Order: sequence, then C-alpha cells, then structure tokens
Amino acid sequence: MKSVAITGMGVVSPFGYGPDALWHGVETNSISFSPIPDAEYKHGPGLYGAIPCNALPKGSAVVTRANDFAKFGYWAAHAALRDARYRVGDGYQCALISGSTIGYSVVNQFGDMLDMSRAQYMYHSAVNGIISIEDRILGMQIMLCSQESVSTQGIGLASQLIASGKYQAALVGGVEIYSRALHACYSTARKVSPLDSDEPPTEGPAMRPWGETRNGFVFSEGACYLLLEDFELAKARGARIYGLIAGWGTSQEPARDGYEINEGGACLSESIDQALASANIDANQVNTVFASANGSVRKDAVELRVLSEKFAEAPVMVTGFKHLLGETLGASGAFSVALACLSFERSGRLPVVRDGATIQGALKFSSGGEPVGDTILITDLGYRGDSAALLLRRN
Repeated sequence: MKSVAITGMGVVSPFGYGPDALWHGVETNSISFSPIPDAEYKHGPGLYGAIPCNALPKGSAVVTRANDFAKFGYWAAHAALRDARYRVGDGYQCALISGSTIGYSVVNQFGDMLDMSRAQYMYHSAVNGIISIEDRILGMQIMLCSQESVSTQGIGLASQLIASGKYQAALVGGVEIYSRALHACYSTARKVSPLDSDEPPTEGPAMRPWGETRNGFVFSEGACYLLLEDFELAKARGARIYGLIAGWGTSQEPARDGYEINEGGACLSESIDQALASANIDANQVNTVFASANGSVRKDAVELRVLSEKFAEAPVMVTGFKHLLGETLGASGAFSVALACLSFERSGRLPVVRDGATIQGALKFSSGGEPVGDTILITDLGYRGDSAALLLRRN
C-alpha cells in the first residue's frame, strides 16, 4: 500500500483539550476517575474518566446547542484540521469517517429510552453533520457503529481511500461519552472493573492490562481525530508529518457471545497478516506493538497469545496505554495512533507495563526505558469478533 501521511490531530480527553494535555496526562499518569452521578447510574456506584467540559471552546450556535457527543467529536475534528493547516477548498476532496460503540451496543441491544430521548445516542451520526456544516467537509461521510475496533478500522479505510487516489485527504477518528445504557451493557457482561463495588479491594491501578489480578476496565470519555493526506501532496505543501500509515488489515469471525472474545483469536491473527502484507514488511521489522489490552481476563490473554505466535522470533516490545487513560472503546484506536505519533515526534519512552503475565517467544513488556523505534504495529481486538491492525512508520 502507498504510504499515507498523518498531518494533524485533535484530542478531547479526560486530561483536557489538545494533544499536549493528553501527552502530559499519560506521561505523568495523572488520570483521576470520577464517581458516576447517582442520577446516571441506577444500579450502584461507579467510576469513569470524565471530560472537563469547561476546557472546551464555545463555538458557534450550532456547536453550542449540540449534545455532548457531537460537541466533543466536532472540537477534536476541528482541532485536527487546524493543527494540519489544511485548506479544505471545495470540500469534496476530503472524506469524513467517525466511529463509536454507541449505536450497536446501546440502541440495538439495550435501548434505554431515557438516554435516547435526550437525542445523544439515537442521532449519533450528528457529529458528522456538524463537522461537515462547520468545516465544509463535503466528501464521502461514514459513521461506523460497531464495537471497540471501529476507529482503527476507520483509519485503515481512510488510508486505503487516499492510497488508491479516490481522495486527497480524510478526517477520521472516534468519539465516546458516558451513557448509562452503554455502561450497563459492559457491566452486565462483567467487562467493567468492579473495584468500585463491594468486592474486596485490590492493589494497583484500576486497570491492569495483562496483570494476574486484572478484572476489567474503567470507561473514559474521549474524542480523537486525525487528518490523513496523500504523502506526496503533504510534502509538497510543507505539512508537518507526524508519521506514516504503511499498511492495515481488518477481519471478523462469528462471535458466540457479543461481549466476549473467541479463544482462537483468528480475526486478530488475520488482521496482523493483512497489515504486514499491505506494508510489504516482515514481522522482524516491527519494533513496537501498541496493544489494545484493557484488563479483561480473556481479551488480554488471547491478544497476547496471538502476538506471541506472530513474533515468536522477533524481539518486539509490547506496551499499551489504557491503564493510563481508561477504555475509550470506539475512540481507542485513534488514541493509539495519536500517542504513537507523539512518541515518534517527541522521542517518548514507552508506557510501563506493570504486573505483566508470563510472555512467550521473543516478546518483551515495556519497562519504560525503551525507545519507541521506527515501526509500530497497533492492534485492536474487539469483543464482537472483529479486529483491526495498523502499521505506522516514522517519517
């Protein structure tokens, strides 16, 4: 696949507004999970990573009157365009792709009429409408509503549209906000960490990817968008290039349980194979894997086993950031790409993996002192049997 440049990023996270706030929050491990308001969570106490709304700009009347879902997505997308200094022109040469778990998980399976009556979830595609109206993005528009790997799939799809010459650029990312129905979905399926419940307390962070005592994730709100451009066109206009998307892959297998991972991990294995093939590189050329492990008992184990098989002889470093940010679900793939690009640009060290499980083959967990390298594989394994993988290269 022809390499595609990442030239802009916009971030709204529990750490604040912008990539600098995200980078500082992850580097200093300063996440502070907040109690879920009693009015929002009827079944018992809970914690989540809330976005500080007072950190956002005001915007036009259209943006100000939008629901939080559309508002967070718009400000992240708008910031990505400004960061890239991209001239939209007539708007038809730029595609727009957004992803979220809100849709499949909430409306189709556990519809909550109180949630939907506030128009935050039934009209989740409104985020694309506001972005296109305010910033004149008039090309193809897609709203992906599935589960956790949607923004990773969206970024891969956008890069393919650009590499094939169909579009010069694409604005792509993901959005998640707290929803009582969404939280209930994952709580019922025992994916949410019960550290805030009556179960005996455990030591360590709330989320412990690969840890022997892991017991689920803590949800965080977030929106992250990237501007992707044709590499040659980006160079010609003198754009700052954070990194290059060299390849991607996605796969799905029938899920026996909509909220559990199949033991075989065949979909992730196929996604990685596709990403390596489309980038025309071997496994031993990968330096680092940003994995999607989030503290779920089976998910983390299956993902680690697949990586161990793929990199049995390649000295690859494995890391992740969700214990530092929280689980942003459909936006997590975009956050992974943003953090990988910031690591390239700022020569950052990899997040530390504490209390890691026994690891096989040549893989190693990051201890915090290793350089990120020049080639990063981002893996995203969803609960519904879908997965995606992206290969990033330093420019």
